[in-house]
Order: sequence, then structure tokens, then C-alpha cells
Amino acid sequence: MRALLFGTYDTSLHPRIATIAEGLRAHGIDVAECNAPLGLDTAARVEILARPWRVPVLLARLARRWTALARAARRLPAPDVVLIGYLGHFDVHLARLLFRRTPLVLDHLIGAVERRGYTLVPLELYWKAGRAKLLVGLAKGKKQHDKRATDKDRDWQRDKSRIMKAMRR
Repeated sequence: MRALLFGTYDTSLHPRIATIAEGLRAHGIDVAECNAPLGLDTAARVEILARPWRVPVLLARLARRWTALARAARRLPAPDVVLIGYLGHFDVHLARLLFRRTPLVLDHLIGAVERRGYTLVPLELYWKAGRAKLLVGLAKGKKQHDKRATDKDRDWQRDKSRIMKAMRR
């Protein structure tokens, strides 16, 4: 299996993508990298978006990086899966254009599961063109007070059925 790490991420600012690559390699997956760092951290991106007159600067920088990514992606063999690096929400659009029939994995899902306590829940599993496709959703667990309410309702339903059963006899 071939995986492609794709995007404008910067491994010095977000080393998680490098850790993911190491883990994939350790499991025998051939990992290639197609990366053109944008050179802006999260705070700089937010600062640019907060000042609309600076957005053309971000777009020009993004266009240069996307051109470099598209050229580099053409030289690589076709991957089985494309992993888009952290803060790659801009890069998803380019990846969809370049890798039309290849599954895309956005690192935000991985980050949400690792840091924020979410769980990836399989919603649908189906076959398409000889491949299994899995539709996943992010779910957050119940709070303790929600669990107590559910337990209380379940106990009441159980007691109610016992009472009704006893009354029928």
C-alpha cells in the first residue's frame, strides 16, 4: 500500500504529521511526501484572515505553494490513500483535483480523536469499484449526568415491565 503525505504543513511547527509518517512506515506502508510549507503558523493565518486587505497576500502565497505541490504530485506514482497534513483545509481542494479517485484522509479527524476525546464511529460500509469505503463520523461520549439519566430510564423501564408482568398473573 502506498500513502502520500500531502499539503502545505510544516513539520517543525506541527511534528504530528512526521509521527504519523513514522507509524505508517513502521507498519510496512510505503510513504511518500509531497509537501510545500506555507511558512505561516496558525496565529499568522488568523491574523491575515482578521484583516481582509491582507488576504491577497495569503492567496498569492497559497497559489505558489499549490503550483509546487501540483508539479511534485505529477512526478510521484499514484497513491492508494492521500493524507492531508495538519491545517490542510485549504489543501483539500487541490487534493480533490489532483487525486480524483483516491481516498483522502484529513489530519483534523486524527487530531480530534487524539486530543479532544472524540471517537471515530463507522456509519456506513459499502463497496465501490472493488474497494471498501467507510463513512465515518466523529462522536463525543456522554457526560456523567447524561449516563445517570439513561441508567435511571433503563431501570424504570425494567421495573415497569416487571410490574406489568406481575399484574397479568
